[in-house]
Amino acid sequence: MPQTSQRPLDLPRWEWRTLATSLGDLRFALRGVPIERVRNIEETYLLCARSSHNAKIREGLMDLKWRKQVGRHGLELWDPVLKSTFPCEAEVLLQLFGGWGIPVPELARRRYAQQEFLEEVVVPHPDLQAVRVAKVREGFTLDGTTCELVRLEVSGMHLESFCAEHEDPRLVLQVLHALGLDNRPNINYPMGLKHALARWAA
Repeated sequence: MPQTSQRPLDLPRWEWRTLATSLGDLRFALRGVPIERVRNIEETYLLCARSSHNAKIREGLMDLKWRKQVGRHGLELWDPVLKSTFPCEAEVLLQLFGGWGIPVPELARRRYAQQEFLEEVVVPHPDLQAVRVAKVREGFTLDGTTCELVRLEVSGMHLESFCAEHEDPRLVLQVLHALGLDNRPNINYPMGLKHALARWAA
């Protein structure tokens, strides 16, 4: 997968996430764990019918995280392979579609502003859907891993998410075991949003 970036890319990380209408039991289990940072953000996820990779736009930056590997315990290794600001060169969009593995539409511009990209490239494409998501992210550290509890609003629905991630998968598995999450499925954002929107849910 070729890399395009106007900012440094992060290292691949093993990640486990759950997405549900409520995580009240998990919040109760995490009571007493100090929240280190709270962020209110808005993002536009670019859901692809034929791809499990994670593409989104936040604060004028488009990025694509490649699901590089699924471990035997269900953890997923995510590798950030593309980051670009807007206006975005058409060559970057070629790499984005290459990452998705879907046909590239005819690109009428050499450079695309964010709204032009969404309206002229994403909306008409049968395999793509742009989804606006508002989040309140509560970040903290647990046994060496980076964790977060998230409240999401998408298309009028309210959801909650929990994530633990680290370069060392053993640390993530330790956290899941300590919280009693061993038997819950790993539901990444693209998968969870597709199911929540009842589109391409299979």
